[in-house]
Amino acid sequence: MRRVVITGTGVVSPLGYGAQELAEALTNGRSASRYMSEWDTYTSLNSRVAAPVEMRDYRHIPRRCRR
Repeated sequence: MRRVVITGTGVVSPLGYGAQELAEALTNGRSASRYMSEWDTYTSLNSRVAAPVEMRDYRHIPRRCRR
């Protein structure tokens, strides 16, 4: 059996960045779902609702992981 070491928690989600921000959003009952008006041009989609992750600053993601 192999050992696994967890050195920290990191979250990037539609509800926020970081474990603390996500926990607060969940505790307060917030929803990240919204109508995606930019998808109106895709007529074959059955739904226009999503929970996108809004990137504030992509530079905090290591370059090799952005590919």
